[in-house]
Amino acid sequence: MLNGQNIKKIDSLKFNYNLQKNDTLKINLANKIGELYLYNNKDSALFYYQKALSFSKKINNKNKEAISLFNIAFLQLREKQYGNSIKNFDLSKVIFEKQQNKLMSAKVYNNLGFCYSNLYAEDKAFEYLIKSLKFFNKLNNKNGIYLNYSDIGALFYNQKNYNFAKKYYTNALNLSIELKDSSKMAASYLNLGNAISDAGNIKKGLEYYEKSLIISIAMNDQNSIATNYNNIADSYKVLKNYKKSNSLFNKALAIANNNNNNNNSELIAIIYLNKSELAHIFKLESSAIFYAKKSQKYVHNNLFVRLDNFKLLSDSYKSLGNISKSYNYLTKYTNLKDSLNEINQQKIIKLFKTLNQLEESNSKVDKLAIENKKVKIKNKNEKKFIYGLIITLTVFAILVFIINIQYTKKQEAFNLLEYQNFKINNMHDKIEKQKNDLEKVNKAKDKLFSIIGHDLRNPFNSIKGFTDLLLENNTIYTEDKKRNFLNIIASSTVKATELLNNLLMWANSQSGKIEFYPEKIDLNNQILDVNSLLKAQALAKNIKIKTSLTPYVFVYADKNMVNTILRNLISNAIKFTNEKGLIEVISKDNKNEIEVVIKDNGMGVSKEDLKNLFSLDATKTTNGTANEQGSGLGLLLVKEFVEKNNGKITVTSELNKGSIFKFTLPKWQR
Repeated sequence: MLNGQNIKKIDSLKFNYNLQKNDTLKINLANKIGELYLYNNKDSALFYYQKALSFSKKINNKNKEAISLFNIAFLQLREKQYGNSIKNFDLSKVIFEKQQNKLMSAKVYNNLGFCYSNLYAEDKAFEYLIKSLKFFNKLNNKNGIYLNYSDIGALFYNQKNYNFAKKYYTNALNLSIELKDSSKMAASYLNLGNAISDAGNIKKGLEYYEKSLIISIAMNDQNSIATNYNNIADSYKVLKNYKKSNSLFNKALAIANNNNNNNNSELIAIIYLNKSELAHIFKLESSAIFYAKKSQKYVHNNLFVRLDNFKLLSDSYKSLGNISKSYNYLTKYTNLKDSLNEINQQKIIKLFKTLNQLEESNSKVDKLAIENKKVKIKNKNEKKFIYGLIITLTVFAILVFIINIQYTKKQEAFNLLEYQNFKINNMHDKIEKQKNDLEKVNKAKDKLFSIIGHDLRNPFNSIKGFTDLLLENNTIYTEDKKRNFLNIIASSTVKATELLNNLLMWANSQSGKIEFYPEKIDLNNQILDVNSLLKAQALAKNIKIKTSLTPYVFVYADKNMVNTILRNLISNAIKFTNEKGLIEVISKDNKNEIEVVIKDNGMGVSKEDLKNLFSLDATKTTNGTANEQGSGLGLLLVKEFVEKNNGKITVTSELNKGSIFKFTLPKWQR
């Protein structure tokens, strides 16, 4: 909103503008009026900038024309009209370069870099920012150098190259301290906090957010204060301090809503998104949906925030059992994700085009260097006459100038190549990861077909076979024989059900559909519940299950996953223990973690089989002591779920003497 002082200034400038007969003065006045309207009334700002441009062309004043084009381009940049902005910046650039106006050229290059980065053309953005930095360095303009350090840091940050981002953000911070500019210091600390936090050091990132917040409060910069509170709250959310996180999100939202600034909409959208994620963690799905929809109302051009909202809405509606709406938002999420992937593919194509151009450029640079060397040798031999000496010195001076130009170009090419190399390496890593993921999927597929084709078919064949025999010979078989057949059918049904449960759970885990909800769990109660569930299976083989549990043991883990871990390990111990055998279940308190030991005196595992016990590469499964069949899926799930809960699992075994499985879970911290 325009304040009273600005309104008076504009009215005064308009009055002078309307009375003015001199076109040059009218241009200056129009640009000043546009500048005052810039942040509050874009239509009025554009009107006066275009008036200034029109008068500049009328009197053929190229300098004024370039300034007016620059102003129009900057306004379009603020309105995110990046294509139009680039066109007008390019037009102004031609004039500024012709006039050798290094300061304005540097500003144009910086703004072009910003535009291209927002159009996902990082190669072009990096090239312009490096050019801008070079000009500002020559001018010793520290504010301009700071601006480029920050923008280059942002470019690397968006590419998730946090080490390079940290390097440039640190350079920007040092300059802001040298300039004693509080606003720049606050922004630099905030940027460093983002880079360090996203690199995984949340606590260190918090320190930088706190520094930024202190400076922002001193300046009364409401937007920066709200941003810092949001980032600090997000950090506490990752650290699982949910109460503090929620309180700070509310604080950030209150400040952002009270700050009458249209540019706050994206920040408000992000805060609502964070509150939605927090509500979803606590399974408050109605609140999660409410906040996600609020976020959607404020988000405009940030496709990644919109993407996260679609995913949250889909998950929350699914948890509420509203499959129709869940599927609707999942479709929107998938379509938007595909669009973003398509943008990434276009970026890869641009990358290789740029690399080809750089190779051609380097070839020309090397060719020129060779030609210049020949000229230097030739000129050294032309020292017979005084005029020859003068010519030699002149040529030598030109040569030095040319070599200096070529060196500068090579340096620019080197900087760009360094950036491109990073991107190629990043692409290579992604391709390798995709290759490994595909191999893993193929192994999973083969395992799945093997289980369906063999392990699952056997119990169903048994059920079908004995059922057919009973139906065909119902009048012939004795009651004892019928009962025996029914026991076999019941046993096969239990095996098939157990296998199907493991199969479905494993398939869900491979597709990432199993949600992870850690909570405080009384581990001893879980062990006793599972023992009770498997009691009949142990009694059938006259096996004793002995427990030795440390009292009052609590872990921080997902309850369903812990149940699956215990059920599979104890069930396996029963399966591979002989009749009248012994199984021991022990819990131990080891400072920050709880260790569970499941020990049996059964048939054991060979050293060769032990290596592939938790691997998809295992090609065979072993029947139990009572010929019980298995698929090997149970142990795969056990390993995956233990690691998902930040634990570790180990096994030692000796043939005919038994096995000892040990796994750990994080201890509940008060």
